Amino acid sequence: MNRYFKQFSVSSFATASGFLLAVIVVVTAPLLASTANFAVPDNCG
Repeated sequence: MNRYFKQFSVSSFATASGFLLAVIVVVTAPLLASTANFAVPDNCG
């Protein structure tokens, strides 16, 4: 029973970490994109 609980807690921790990472990426991606677009001039063409 203890081994099953350890496996469950590890999988729950992995799921929570993945979800938290996804939330952080979704929140910071627009900020980083707007910062990059603002800092880098558009002279590619």
